Amino acid sequence: MKHYRSSIPKVARERVTATFEASQQKRIAEYILNGKLVGVRHFHETGELKYENPLRNGLLHGIVYRSDIPGKLLSAEPYFKGFPHGTASQWSDEGKLIGTYTMKQGTGIDLVVRVFRKRTPLSVRSPLFQRGETARVRVVAE
Repeated sequence: MKHYRSSIPKVARERVTATFEASQQKRIAEYILNGKLVGVRHFHETGELKYENPLRNGLLHGIVYRSDIPGKLLSAEPYFKGFPHGTASQWSDEGKLIGTYTMKQGTGIDLVVRVFRKRTPLSVRSPLFQRGETARVRVVAE
């Protein structure tokens, strides 16, 4: 997948925790390094990535990836010690960047951007302003 670079260490040991009933393909896998859980991945029945949640000390830490359609990345959102932190990106089903937003230790606005046919509705999923801080939001639309 374009724009995908895992935050889960390559040397982590994979432990499959759930499979699809019909195909027995892995559905959920945990990743262990030095006895600690460092990530969880969910897969489509095709075997392609659906979600990736990197962990450090039980908290999201690294880039969280989401792919609702096999092989097509929907979003990449950076986390730091359990909080959204950094610039997240969202792509259309065609792989075109449709929006970014920047969070600082969980503060800012997290936008959900979806493209439906020829219109682009925007909705604010969770206003996370704290201590009078603001967020930088960039939406790319045709």
